[in-house]
Amino acid sequence: MKKLFVCDEHIPPSLAVWLRAQGMEAVHIFEIGFESAPDGKIWRYAEEKDGIIVTKDKGFVQDYIAKPGPRMILVGIGNSTKRVLFAKFSAALPQIMTKFEMGRRLVELR
Repeated sequence: MKKLFVCDEHIPPSLAVWLRAQGMEAVHIFEIGFESAPDGKIWRYAEEKDGIIVTKDKGFVQDYIAKPGPRMILVGIGNSTKRVLFAKFSAALPQIMTKFEMGRRLVELR
């Protein structure tokens, strides 16, 4: 299951770069001209691309998870180094993708 990861504004752009280095498809909203874009625009973009939104924004999740559309990863790791973020993603990504394949729409990364 190869999906496009759409990294929201509170996610470091380097995560999209790292995901691509791991063989994934990934973009950061800054790379596609969505700086300061409303959540709905990001949602529609991910929905059109059958993407997975990666966000730290609990409000984004609460506003949109009840609607049909793209899957979401809620990053619940507080302020941390990029190395910690990448290590947690690396360790959890297989389980996250399995949960999505089983029909889950929201997975929290801690």
